[in-house]
Amino acid sequence: MNINDTIVAIATSTSSIAALNIVRMTGDKSFQILQKLIKRDVNKLEERKMYHFVLEYENKIIDDALIVLFKGKNSFCGEDTVEFNIHGSPLIAYRLIKILISLGARMARNGEFSFRSVINGKMNLIEAERINALIHAKTELGSEKLLSSFSKDYFKPIKKIKESVEYLYAYFLQVLDYPEEYNDEDEYVEGRIDGCLEIIDAIISGTRRNSYLFSGVKVVICGEPNVGKSTLLNRIVKEDRAIVTSIEGTTRDVISGEVEIRGVPFVFYDTAGIRKSDDLVESIGIKKSFEMIEKADLVLFLVDDESNDFEYDKELKEALKNKKVIKVQTKSDLVKNRLDDVDISIGNDSNIEELYDLIMTDLDLNDLSQPGLFSLQDLTNLESVKKALIKCKEDFSNEASYDLLTINLNEVYQRVKTLLGEDYDPNEIYDVVFKNFCVGK
Repeated sequence: MNINDTIVAIATSTSSIAALNIVRMTGDKSFQILQKLIKRDVNKLEERKMYHFVLEYENKIIDDALIVLFKGKNSFCGEDTVEFNIHGSPLIAYRLIKILISLGARMARNGEFSFRSVINGKMNLIEAERINALIHAKTELGSEKLLSSFSKDYFKPIKKIKESVEYLYAYFLQVLDYPEEYNDEDEYVEGRIDGCLEIIDAIISGTRRNSYLFSGVKVVICGEPNVGKSTLLNRIVKEDRAIVTSIEGTTRDVISGEVEIRGVPFVFYDTAGIRKSDDLVESIGIKKSFEMIEKADLVLFLVDDESNDFEYDKELKEALKNKKVIKVQTKSDLVKNRLDDVDISIGNDSNIEELYDLIMTDLDLNDLSQPGLFSLQDLTNLESVKKALIKCKEDFSNEASYDLLTINLNEVYQRVKTLLGEDYDPNEIYDVVFKNFCVGK
């Protein structure tokens, strides 16, 4: 990927025809290329002002367009940028892009505009991840959650972690490098680490909730044949996605349906009934059922009488061992004794809301107000910070050397800086040493 190339792409959706499309071009040659399509002098055009031009190339009209110029650091990418507001036909957009490429631009790769914004210091990786998540938000709640993250208060919890880690790191450096200026803070070390761990646990929990909010929750409906799996899927998604008959083994493949429940996107999967079968096609379907169970965030195990249980199949029991499972009695109108997590009647909407209550509780989705991050990479970094802090606390309790403690905290400090989108400078920690511990007076 050459960051000196001038790149171009459609900035609006190409999945449907709309009244308008926006084509964005950025890079050093942007204005030079634009000049070949319009008659006015590009150098006399003001930036951030919309101009009306009839775009022409080789004596042929491309489109009647509105154009905006952004110069250098004043653009999203931090370099000369031109945005073409054109009519919504994809043919016009593709023809314009083809001409721009012939004049010296190239097609942008996925995410390359945001990449340039990060490289040119217009935003950091965390901000880029939030923008990507906002673009792909599937529900209004997800969109609202992301927009709230753009406030200044969003990073406060991580900044608190940084301040504590920074203080501890500086303290250990001070003791290590200036023993004659020793400042006895040992009694507060474990308390500061515990405070960090408490904040980290809350953020990790919020991040996992965010992953459901933006990626969706995968829920697999499984059980023996003819216990109401397909009917339940149809009830939840409110359409006939799966064929329902009284014949056992009707469902041979995985059938899915998407639905939003209380602001959270879900994908429910109806699977082939699990039983011993000599039928080749049904056996393939059962194999797919187990594959989906492995990928599931939550499993609804359906039964239709008082005695049915997943104990009937050893392979199924093993597959569900480490999964979140809700056991659903599907024919509450026919069964006297309630033995399961929730009783429903699949012939109507009886107790569907109670089922949703259990789903939201099992996935800890009832409170989505806690702060959280928006990428698996950030979650991995935060979990590494937690692990390193726990190790640091253990080493401190075991009276490990300050050399070892300093090494561990240096790693933690760098990761926290990454989470905040800040550059790491190995010398800046000494500012904290002198500021907080008055070394040398």
